[in-house]
Amino acid sequence: MLCWFALLAAAALADDAPRRFALVVGSNEGLPGEAPLRYADDDAQRFADALVRVGDVRQEDLVLLRDAPASAIGRALDDLAGRTRASPESVMILFYSGHASEHALHVGGEAVALQPLVQRMARMDSQVELLVVDACGSGALTRRKGVVKAEPFQLDLGAQLDTEGMAILTSSSPGEDAQESEHLRGGVFTHHLVTGLLGAADDSGDGLVTLTEAYQYGYDQTVRTTSTAPTLQHPAFDIQLRGQRDLVVSRLDRSASSRLHLGLAGTWLLLDEGSGELVAEVSVDAPVALVLRPGRYLLRRRHEGEVFEATAEVAPGRLTHLRPESLQRVSAGRAVRKGYAPERPTAAVLLAGGGVGGAYGVGEGLSGLGHVGLRLDTRALSVSARLSLDRQGATVGSLRSRQTTWGLDLSVLRMQHVASDDLVVGVGVRTGAAVVSQRFDGRGTALPQTGLVGHVGSVLRAETILGSRVVVALFGGVDALAWQRMDRSRVATVRPFAAMEVGTYL
Repeated sequence: MLCWFALLAAAALADDAPRRFALVVGSNEGLPGEAPLRYADDDAQRFADALVRVGDVRQEDLVLLRDAPASAIGRALDDLAGRTRASPESVMILFYSGHASEHALHVGGEAVALQPLVQRMARMDSQVELLVVDACGSGALTRRKGVVKAEPFQLDLGAQLDTEGMAILTSSSPGEDAQESEHLRGGVFTHHLVTGLLGAADDSGDGLVTLTEAYQYGYDQTVRTTSTAPTLQHPAFDIQLRGQRDLVVSRLDRSASSRLHLGLAGTWLLLDEGSGELVAEVSVDAPVALVLRPGRYLLRRRHEGEVFEATAEVAPGRLTHLRPESLQRVSAGRAVRKGYAPERPTAAVLLAGGGVGGAYGVGEGLSGLGHVGLRLDTRALSVSARLSLDRQGATVGSLRSRQTTWGLDLSVLRMQHVASDDLVVGVGVRTGAAVVSQRFDGRGTALPQTGLVGHVGSVLRAETILGSRVVVALFGGVDALAWQRMDRSRVATVRPFAAMEVGTYL
């Protein structure tokens, strides 16, 4: 019986909660002459989805305009203004992603003046208005306060809204460009703001994301993401809310949401395991739980220059905990070549191995060789330096020759991961020089010979990585040789070689 009373009380509390309305606009097309954007309409879809899933916005109270004409904005606002008159204890949210200038949004080839739009929202009968703009030049809306960190409100978890006024969040400060990211497949600010609403911004761990938390997370992560871009991007705000409560923007435990708990600090990439598409990039200092759609995800964690991977199955309507022991370290070479760790642009490998090589001169046979070396992996190329010792013997007429060669070579290869990243293949070139010493035994007279050999050739390589550090590889190729002996005679020939080596990432 007590459970029934609790359920009825919760339902009554939900019915008394302020109603929320939203107009979400995404426009890839700006004014004539402006290059089309790629992800503005997708940004709008993601923001709209987040509002319905965790933002207490009913599907029937949300208007989504993707690449719609500018006139559609006015019609949608008229419709929503009528609804707010019937629900004065309400919240009105307007989101825009697209082109803009300091004074206008650029929607479908037309300009929509910003200040009249803000004034129109302020005249609505809703108690709180929230305007979010992800566009170049949008920072002019917040010029009065600039970029200043907001002081947190006293948080009260009651259902009734005891706050009123308007809040404006913009993706950039005055004079800055708002940036799209191919990696994130969306606007940088929108991506981080939506991820924050889905749980990454819940610093208090109470299952509620407030406006202060959402803005601060979006600000910090946008600055972090654009820190390697030609220009930094600083989100801005103008919050004029009166009252003692911060505005709760999303409720992570509202309804039976599917969530994934990440129990470790670091930067996390969550990818759909089937399509490989990036779902979210999250950077946190403490454990968080993210609202996700049910399904299988590939998780990649970056922390202190190391990269780890795991998979997780997010069950419908449940909180799934990722087990830390399920994370497997990604090899430094793969992390560097794939760009998983921007803060670690190179990885070094200590190498040792041996093999066989062809003749340096006419009539000589195969030689055995050994080498040690050091390789430096970058995202584009792998560069190796090796010191080799080559010994061979041959019979020329009545003489038996013994040859010792000390060589130093440099290889440059383009490496590519194949077969689910378990195999790495490469092709490239190598060049180097060697000192060749020959001594002769047998009937007759032959003086020792010493010469300098230069070579250049091609290299093919295949390797696999055992665990996260050990490299096992086969490589080979053909060198073109030019050899000048002490008696100034010259030998030009080609020499095939093949070797096996093992290595370890340092």
